[in-house]
Amino acid sequence: RRSSDLLTIDPESARSIVETGGERVFVMDKWRYHAGIEALRDLAGSGEFGPLESIRTYRCGWRHEGNDDVDCTWVLMPHDISIAFEILGYVPDPVFAWTERSRGHVSGMIAVLGQEPAVVMEVSGKRVAHLRSVSACFRDAVAVLEDAHASHIRIRRIGVDGKPEPGDGERRPFSGELPLLRELRAFLKYLDSGPPPKSSAAEALRNVEVLAALHR
Repeated sequence: RRSSDLLTIDPESARSIVETGGERVFVMDKWRYHAGIEALRDLAGSGEFGPLESIRTYRCGWRHEGNDDVDCTWVLMPHDISIAFEILGYVPDPVFAWTERSRGHVSGMIAVLGQEPAVVMEVSGKRVAHLRSVSACFRDAVAVLEDAHASHIRIRRIGVDGKPEPGDGERRPFSGELPLLRELRAFLKYLDSGPPPKSSAAEALRNVEVLAALHR
């Protein structure tokens, strides 16, 4: 089974899928194959700018269409949870959630996972401007993927006084190959006796459990 959003919205159903499907089930999160996210992951692992202190994601726009059976948080936030997993190598525990509501319905959420580093995620279907961005805040710099279609990450260094250094910052390019194409290529390699693709059913279960906990 392949999904671009989520395994299910019910933790019990997700556990059942893991128990019965095991290694035959993958939720192939497209954002984990985005070269810009991989660039942020590699920066975090390199220690080039000191320890990673926080990750901040925005996934906002005007009314997410096509999923009337669930609110937009179940459609949008799984992507950002998977981004946190790709950068950190794990999904931190939920700490805080605030839901935005419109006419009694959930229309967005601000959520915090973990501490040191913390992951702060904001999703909304009630923003006029379309926004997709991921920031990795290190001790000595901030690296940003400013848009899903960006060709580089922007890096602004932080001086010893704690202030951003002047200028527009450094741009580091990455591969412009579409994440979906990279994802499908990885799956085809798996079918040809290659390594398993990213986002196993067990990893997807963790995402469902985290988002369900945030809603509670």
